[in-house]
Amino acid sequence: MIYKKRSQSVLMKKLEVLVARLPLNHDRRQEIEAYLARHTAGYQGEVTTDYYFQFLNERSYILLHDIRLPFKDTYFQMDTLILTATFILIIEVKNIAGSLTFDHEHNQVIRTCGLKEDVFHDPVLQVERQKRQLHDWLEKMKFPTPPIHTLVVLSREKMIIKNDFKQRLSKKVIRAALLPTKIEELMKKETQPFCTESDLKKLARKFVKEHVPYCPDVLRMFTIAPHEILPGVSCLACSAKPMIRLHARWQCTACGIKSHTAHSKALYEYTLLFGKWIDNKSARNFLKIESRDATRRILQKYSQTQKGSGNFIEYELSHLES
Repeated sequence: MIYKKRSQSVLMKKLEVLVARLPLNHDRRQEIEAYLARHTAGYQGEVTTDYYFQFLNERSYILLHDIRLPFKDTYFQMDTLILTATFILIIEVKNIAGSLTFDHEHNQVIRTCGLKEDVFHDPVLQVERQKRQLHDWLEKMKFPTPPIHTLVVLSREKMIIKNDFKQRLSKKVIRAALLPTKIEELMKKETQPFCTESDLKKLARKFVKEHVPYCPDVLRMFTIAPHEILPGVSCLACSAKPMIRLHARWQCTACGIKSHTAHSKALYEYTLLFGKWIDNKSARNFLKIESRDATRRILQKYSQTQKGSGNFIEYELSHLES
């Protein structure tokens, strides 16, 4: 039973819009593209891993994806949580290309790709830290603390896995295809219920309620000034911009397609980069519209809440396509 589905993060959506609206020659573009590529690879690895949950009896567990919870003065995030009546399982998914050498003694993973080597933090240590944080969080929420197990799942099928010759590879590190078997083993091992089915669903709802999405200001993150963002309505067919507005319709100057609602996507992109509040002047500049009245009608259509008066009215954008 899935209580929280996996979906593309707000951060990824923001990064995609940022890349699409930066000049091709921007000096930070390559850095941002690389950052987005890492997050995209991680998300794809998680989606690949999700395939294997279909081999389990969905009545025996509750599944929650991408849970981020407050912890003291910060937050901790878990790729996947599996709740059962007898235990909780935290799954950390890694999708890394190349050959991986695990060095648990020094808490590191060495990735070899061609002649290049990179060092990553040991994901086993990472998921064990999440275990301690989850234990403390459950105590704070006054829920019973069940056995909490952890797994690091490597989603890339052709990944070469090694371990330091002096050590054994942790049994917590597995390939995605082994995930159903590992979960079934835990179900056979842990047989003492820590709560009722009703309480387990209550706990799942609490996780969803307390979840806080990671929603950073990507302009500040990469020190991008607002004037560096390319304005204009993008064509829904060929992505060229800006479309021009003629007789209450948008027309692409590249492919000729026409649309009555192309501005909706542009306004949604505005909210990702600048926030939900917008005034008429900012909307005209971003959509590249000259008419104040036409812009006002557009903003009123997508706003239920307004503040200010006269020329200083701001509109809270909502009901936009994501």
